[in-house]
Amino acid sequence: MLCMIIAFVFWLVTKLSYPYKSSVQIKLDYSLPDNKTFSQFVPSFLEADIKATGWDLLFMSLLEVKIDLHREEQQSFSNNHLSGTIQKMLPLGTQLLQVRPDQLNLQVEPIFIKSVPLRLDYQVELAAEHKLVDSPALFPAFVEISGAASVVKNIQEWKTSPLVLQGLKSSHEQSLQLLTAEDKNIQITPNEVRVLLKVEQVTEKRLEIPLTVENLPDSVLLVVLPNKITATCVVGLSDYARLNSSEFKATVDFNQKNSDNSLHIRLEKRANYVDLVQFQPKKVNYVVKKTK
Repeated sequence: MLCMIIAFVFWLVTKLSYPYKSSVQIKLDYSLPDNKTFSQFVPSFLEADIKATGWDLLFMSLLEVKIDLHREEQQSFSNNHLSGTIQKMLPLGTQLLQVRPDQLNLQVEPIFIKSVPLRLDYQVELAAEHKLVDSPALFPAFVEISGAASVVKNIQEWKTSPLVLQGLKSSHEQSLQLLTAEDKNIQITPNEVRVLLKVEQVTEKRLEIPLTVENLPDSVLLVVLPNKITATCVVGLSDYARLNSSEFKATVDFNQKNSDNSLHIRLEKRANYVDLVQFQPKKVNYVVKKTK
């Protein structure tokens, strides 16, 4: 066993002494003022093709290029500059073959902070005979975005990660992560939000609503039959008791008489918290009497 270990070590040392071609990542360490940030995406690494012994390649991951942007807001680094900087860091006998990207264009600008509303990305399927009591509520409703002024000033809202629910039959509350910015220089605070969906069971309610006649001359007395409609509404249980006919308005227009002595009924007003309002009849007959 000892002989095998010694043989393996000897073989490994020999192999690591040979030259190899390899691609390595060299970390970029940027230094810039606290009140400045990059105007656009910048790479975190340079990729370099290197020919070196196995021993030297083992330590290539420790290489780091420092870039100081305290004195200038815009700097460009050519391939020759990058290659020369890296070559000085390499052990003797190591050959630098290629550097990617072949040029760095860096520009910084002041950090801009802005508060924007959140927009919930959601697909919610409610159980039968249930409804959302109100629009989904977000806590907080706004987030703070910081980043390059030229980028942040164009952002008008920020979306949450998708919320997908099926068969929802009761109120629901949970945390959602916000979408991650594609631009790594943009910071979002906070990075998650609480969402509240208020759900309740619904039922039907029938109401009798009197008809109002519009554009009727003073010289005419109009008798409509029937003189009211029956409306069927879908309403949440919490609103059932307060729903009444005064929150609706049904009209007929005397100027839009039909050839069969009927008038079409329009529902011009309805309570804003009800759904699926249906009413009967759709038209009424009328008799015209002249006033004395």
